[in-house]
Amino acid sequence: HVYGVPQTLNSANYVYFLALEAVHSLNCREATNVFVSELLNLHRGQGQDIVWRDSGTPPSKDEYKQMVLDKTGGLFRLAVGL
Repeated sequence: HVYGVPQTLNSANYVYFLALEAVHSLNCREATNVFVSELLNLHRGQGQDIVWRDSGTPPSKDEYKQMVLDKTGGLFRLAVGL
C-alpha cells in the first residue's frame, strides 16, 4: 500500500466533487439531478455488494439484478442522462 485507505478515499471523494462541479457549471438543474441520483444509486448498489461479500450471505437473483442495475446500470444512465 503506497498511500493507504484514508488517502485513497479522500482522493476518490475529491474526484466526485470535481465531477459535480463540472455538472453544476452546466447550469442545468436536470443534469445536476441526474448526476446526484445516479451517484446515490451507484453507492447504494456498492453498499449492497459489500454487505453480501463481507457477511457471506448471497443475494437473491432479484437482489443481485437490482444491485447490478444500481452499480453498472447507473453509470450508463448517468452518461445517457447527461
